[in-house]
Amino acid sequence: MLEISDEKFAELAAEAWKKIPKYFHQQMDNLAIRIEQRVSQEQMHHLKTGNTLLGLFEGTPKTAWGQDSIGTQPSKITIFQETILNTVTTGKDLENLILEVLMHEVAHYFGYNDDEMRILDEKLRGKLKD
Repeated sequence: MLEISDEKFAELAAEAWKKIPKYFHQQMDNLAIRIEQRVSQEQMHHLKTGNTLLGLFEGTPKTAWGQDSIGTQPSKITIFQETILNTVTTGKDLENLILEVLMHEVAHYFGYNDDEMRILDEKLRGKLKD
């Protein structure tokens, strides 16, 4: 496990957040970003997942917003510090993974599901190889 302080992790997360293109930032409303040490029991039970969850989007995707969305609690992106630190071995890997997790959860905010993101990722990786 990579060892860094909570403050340094938060600083890296803030830097990663700044790297998300402005176009997306301009489209995001009613969204909170949080760092938690690990996935809660409630989240694990609700999602039926193991401890390998790196991040989580909770809320209503922007594509589903309507009249019922007015006055609702903000959607939330949580990144799980302990799980991420257990996944990486270098500081550069950590920076890249935090950015990847944030971008993945932002995609959920915009209504993409995991299957759609996997397809987009494969297409992008294919283009990068050409």
